[in-house]
Order: sequence, then structure tokens, then C-alpha cells
Amino acid sequence: MATQCFEIRAVGNRGVGVFATRTIPAGTLIVKEKPIVTFPKNSFKITGEEVELGYANLSASSKSRFDALRTIIDMPNRSHDKVFSTPEIDLTNPRVLNRLRVNSNACSDDGGYEVYDTICRFNHACEPNATRLGTGRKSMECWSISKIQAGQEITVCYHDAVFSLTAAERQQEMPLWGYRWKCECDLCTGPADELRVSDMRRKLIRHLHILFNGADLPVTHNKLSAQAVKKSMIAQIGLKDISDCTIPCMWMMATLLDTEGAVLGGEVANHYAEIANQLLNGSRRKGIYKLPAPERVNFLAWRKRCFELFALLPGGGENGPPVGLLNAIRFIPEDGTLCTCEH
Repeated sequence: MATQCFEIRAVGNRGVGVFATRTIPAGTLIVKEKPIVTFPKNSFKITGEEVELGYANLSASSKSRFDALRTIIDMPNRSHDKVFSTPEIDLTNPRVLNRLRVNSNACSDDGGYEVYDTICRFNHACEPNATRLGTGRKSMECWSISKIQAGQEITVCYHDAVFSLTAAERQQEMPLWGYRWKCECDLCTGPADELRVSDMRRKLIRHLHILFNGADLPVTHNKLSAQAVKKSMIAQIGLKDISDCTIPCMWMMATLLDTEGAVLGGEVANHYAEIANQLLNGSRRKGIYKLPAPERVNFLAWRKRCFELFALLPGGGENGPPVGLLNAIRFIPEDGTLCTCEH
């Protein structure tokens, strides 16, 4: 059980937020809780009758906690006109439905939605210091992914795609994902020079995603042409095909995501593990069984960062690189001597 290391307090136009009451090291379980109420479907497709039934079945204590949650109307910076005007919704109890919409979290196991008393109060940031994890057992956890100082707000990212979008693109896309407010996180409202550099990194992350996957992010509404992006990037890099520069491009993607704080879900740890392993297998295919100095330095740096991030992953690294991949890079000695078998 996590020892409480936070407090909930008002944050002006953003309603309430969660703040650290002491220094929280990276990789710390901040809170684990069970939902107040669970609904079997997406909160934007639920009917008024289902809302009423779920609410009516709550205990008196749960009703009190649910009623204390904020709504769109409680937050002066939120635009609430037409937020709930979808044809599937019967607004028989907008007071309850508003709270469900603002505070629900997707269930990782059955596609439904859950409302949590504490976890719903974490505000979004495009460069968060914590992450939420659905355990698949009708509970959710929040873990720190970087060191959080006493008095600092604890934030999470509401949508992983923000790490591939510039600030202007995020402001355009997030309302289309159902977030009817303007992001005012530290990154989006920070110094213009820092935001400009972050935008450059995130634009490149998106282009690398297209290069590797052959298509733009599925959640974006203003799609980029995969063919145009690939042609432009290959021309800039000066190579004939992406296969000629797989390791450099994967290293670039890992470094960019890492720098932007996108260490959620094990993706970055997996990137570092993949490029480290590809370097090993490439050497073996060439008949080289001791890494030359430059490759050895890169391999050791990538392996070290992989395991640093792996140690921070919630749930003991359940969402991190496969065990076989980790073992393939784990046992290589510091001098870069390779065994003759491929993993």
C-alpha cells in the first residue's frame, strides 16, 4: 500500500489538482484505488437510463464522493457549450452525467469506463511527471515517472499522442478527442524558446512514426501524407531507403521520446533494447564477436538507459520489453565480447 505523499487543493481556473507533500522519487507508487462506479461502455455512448441505474446502485458513501467530483461547469476555463449534445445521450440527469464525463477513465480490460475518487483529480500535462496504469483488476494505480519535488503538482498525460504533436496541433486535436478545454500545462505555457524546441522534437517524432509505420497517427484528424513524409526524410538523411538507417532512426526516436518525457508504457525502454540488440546481431552477421569501441560505447549507453527506464515501469515492468529481448542484451560483458549464438 502506498503511503500518502500528496494533497488535493484548488488550482484556480483548472478546478483542483494533486500536489506532492514530500519529495517523490521516480518509480514510486503514488496511489492505488478501486473505482467509485463502473460503467460497461464508453461514457460518450452511455444512456441516461444507464447513468441513473449506476448512480442509484451506489452506496451512500460512494454517492457522496461521486457528488463531490467536479464538472465542466465547475471550471471557469472550460468551454461547456455543446459538450454533451450527442444523439446517443438522454440528459435525464445532467448533474450525474457531467461528473461521469469529466472524471471517467477507460478500463484496460473490458472497454468500459470507471470513475475514481483520487485518480480523476490528476490534471493533464503534455510533459507529465506521473502515469496512470489500469491493473485489469478493477483498480488503477498512479506512478511517478520522474522525481517530483515537495509542493510540485503531480500530472499525468491524458493521451499518448500528444508526444507526437506540436503545441498548436495539440490545441486543435484535444477538443476533437473529447477534452473541451485549452491546455495550460507548464510546457504549453512555458518560455517560447523551450516550446519551440519541444515542437521541433515532437514534429520529428511524428515523422519517424510515419516512416516506421507507413501511416500517420490513427487518432489525428489532419493527416500527413506518409509518402510525402518518407520522401522528404529519406532525402534529408541522404539514403535510398529506411532500411539503410534503421538503427540511427530508432536511436533518434528513443532519444526524442526520452527527452520529451514520454517514458509511459515501456515504449522508450523497448526502443533502447531493440537498437542495442540490433547492434549485437549486426556485428554477429559480420563475423565480429567483440564490439569495436564506438559501437561498444553506444551499446552500453543504450542498455543502461533501457534498464533505468525498465526499473521505473509500473507494475514491475509488465509493459516493458520482452524478457527474451532483455536477456539478449543483459549478459554482454562491459568489454563488448559477444557469444557466437544469435538471440
